[in-house]
Amino acid sequence: MHSRSNYLIACLIIAIAAFVVFAIGLSLPPLNGFDDDVYVLKNQSRLAISMENICFWLSSAYYHNYIPLTMFSYMIDSAIGGITIGSTNGFVYHLQNLFWHIVSACGLLALLRLLEVRPRIALMTALIWTVHPQRVESVVWISERKDVLCAAWYLWGLVAYIHFRNAQKPRVALPLLFFILALLSKPMAISFPLILVLYEWHLGRKVDIRSWVLRLWPYILLAAVFVPITLLAQGDAVQEHVPIVRRITVVVHNVFWYIQKTLVPTGLYPMHPRLTSHSASIRPVVIVAVLCVVCGYLYRGRCTNSGSLRDWLPLLLAYPIVLAPVAGFFPLGAIDYADRYSYLPSAALLCLFAAAVSRCRCPRISEHRAFGSIIAAGCAVGGIVILIFSTLSMMYIPNWTSIRHILVTSAAHPQPNPVAVNDLGEVNLAYGYLEEADAQADMLLGDDVAYQSNERRQIGQVHAHFLKLRIAERQSNTAAVLREFEQCKAFLPRLFGDDTTQTAEFLVMIGNLYANQERYDDAASCAESALGFMPASPSAQALLETLKQRSQK
Repeated sequence: MHSRSNYLIACLIIAIAAFVVFAIGLSLPPLNGFDDDVYVLKNQSRLAISMENICFWLSSAYYHNYIPLTMFSYMIDSAIGGITIGSTNGFVYHLQNLFWHIVSACGLLALLRLLEVRPRIALMTALIWTVHPQRVESVVWISERKDVLCAAWYLWGLVAYIHFRNAQKPRVALPLLFFILALLSKPMAISFPLILVLYEWHLGRKVDIRSWVLRLWPYILLAAVFVPITLLAQGDAVQEHVPIVRRITVVVHNVFWYIQKTLVPTGLYPMHPRLTSHSASIRPVVIVAVLCVVCGYLYRGRCTNSGSLRDWLPLLLAYPIVLAPVAGFFPLGAIDYADRYSYLPSAALLCLFAAAVSRCRCPRISEHRAFGSIIAAGCAVGGIVILIFSTLSMMYIPNWTSIRHILVTSAAHPQPNPVAVNDLGEVNLAYGYLEEADAQADMLLGDDVAYQSNERRQIGQVHAHFLKLRIAERQSNTAAVLREFEQCKAFLPRLFGDDTTQTAEFLVMIGNLYANQERYDDAASCAESALGFMPASPSAQALLETLKQRSQK
C-alpha cells in the first residue's frame, strides 16, 4: 500500500510538471497545414461520431497511415469542441495530446519500477523524459496525437506483461489488448513483440527460441498481420531507389544522433535537413558514439555487481529495436530524422541509463562517509537538468504558433532543408513578403545537396523559378515573368499536380503576357497547351481567337 501511494504521488508530480511546461501549448491555434488540415480542419465530416465513420476508419488507411484509434480520438475532440478552418482555438485537441503524454510518462515510471530502478532515479528519469524539449513536437502538434497515444498503450502494455510475468500469472489478454491499441494508434508499435523477447531473454539468461515462440506467439502473429497493412497504407510515401549505402549511413547516423539529442537537446528544428556526406551533424554524432563506448568501458571497469554483458545486452538492444521503424532505412518524405521520432526510442534509451545508474555499485563511493551528500548532490544535479529541459521546452513551444513560425525556425538551420525553404517562400509570397520570398528562391537556386539526384535537384530549382515567376507577377514585371516561365514550363504537371484547371488558367495567363509582348507564336503555343490540359477552356479558346484576329490584321 505504501509503495502504491508513493507511485501515485510520483504520478501527480509528473502530471504537474507536464502541465506547467506544456500549458502554453494549450492556447495555440491548429495549423492550417502541416497535417493539421488533413487530419482535423478539413476532415470534420469524417470526425462526426457515427457508425458509418467508425466503420470507415476501421477499414481505411488515411494519409499513408492505418491509425483508426487516433482518428477515433479526434472524433471525441470534435464532439466536445468542433473546429473549423481559421479557428484560433485548438484547446480540446491540445488537451487530449497532453493527457496521453502524462499517461505515457506514468507508464514509463511504472516500467522503471518493474525493472527495479531505484524510486528516486525512476522519478527523475520519468520527469526528464516528460519535460524533454524533444517531446514538444509530439505533444504540441495536434497531428502527432498518434505518437502520444501509441506510446501510452505501448508502455502500459509492457507494464502489464512484466507485472503478470513476475506474478506468475500468465495472462495474455490485457497486454495483448494494449498492443493492439498501440498498433491502431501508430504502426511504430510493431517492435513490441521483440521487446518482449528481450525481456524473456533477460529473465532466462539464455536464448530459448522455442520457449519464446510458445509464450509470445499471439504477439508475433499480430505483428505479422500488421506488417502488410502498414506497407499498403504507406504506399508511395516510401521512397524507392535510394542506394543501400545511403540507407545504412542514415541508420548509423540516426542511432547516435538520437542519443546525442537526448543528452544535449539543443538545435531542435521542426524540420531537420537531409543527411549529406559533408553534413555538420555527422561530427557530433561520431563524438557521441566514441563517448558511449568509453563510458561503457569505464562503467564496467569501475563498478561491481553490474552484471555481465549477457545481462545487459537485452537492455542495450531495446533502444535500436524501438528506433528501427523510424531509423531511416525506409526513407519517408523529405526528412531523414525528426524530433517526434524520438518519442518512444528515447524512453528505451533513458530506461537503459536509469538501470545502469541504479545498478551501479561502487564500493569506494558507497562506503564513503559522505555517501549521503553524494546522493543529495546527484538529486540536485537531476533537478537542475529537469529545470533546464523544462525551460528549453517552454522556449521552444512558441515556434509552433503558426506554419510561418515553424518554417522560419526550420529555415534558420545552417544547412536548411530545401523543402522548408520552398514552403517558407510560398508562405511569404502569400503574406506579401516579396523580398523574403525572393531570398528563399535564391537559396533554392544555390542549393547543391550531394545526396540528391540530378532530377531531384532540377525539380527544386524549377520550384525556385516558379516562385520567382509569381513574385515578378506581383511586381507587374512582365519580362521577368516570361523569363522565369521559360525555366519551368516543361515541369508544369509537377508544379500543379492533378489540378488541370489551374494549369490551364496559368498557361492562358502566360499566353496573354506573350500576346501583349507581340510574341504571338509563343502565345498560341501556351493556348494550345492549355487546351491539352483542359479541352473546353473558354479562356484558351478566346486567346486563340484573339491571336487569329490579330494575325489577320
